[in-house]
Amino acid sequence: MQQDIHVAIIGGGPSGLFMYKRLIEKNLSALKISIFESRKQLGAGMPYSYEGATAEHLTNVSDHEIPAMVTTIEEYVQSLSEVTLRTYGIDVDDFNRYKVVPRLLFGRYLSEQFMLLKREADAKGIETQVYLASQVSDIIEMER
Repeated sequence: MQQDIHVAIIGGGPSGLFMYKRLIEKNLSALKISIFESRKQLGAGMPYSYEGATAEHLTNVSDHEIPAMVTTIEEYVQSLSEVTLRTYGIDVDDFNRYKVVPRLLFGRYLSEQFMLLKREADAKGIETQVYLASQVSDIIEMER
């Protein structure tokens, strides 16, 4: 009988997102994941939120440099409404995987990828608990 595995991810920014993706890809049957994020949003982290960026800030990486998520940035941009595209100054006809996007839009993309990964985890029977606005001050291993 396989023993339950409980993994805590501290920080729900881009690094936490990639860790979450890798854990889901492992297809472990008794996996429970707890994500602790100090902010009120998963994915964006400080650099890709209003806390660390403004409308004119651009990312320093493009889609072809980022590890694959559930959808590519190019696919994500293609799915956006005209209003959103105008808001971020993106011409969808001139967009490709080598273009950079505004940091705030990238933060939105990362947040939405987290939600898509959560759906994937749910479908695989992987339990995920998310704790937003949660500061982690210490880690204590509990006896089983």
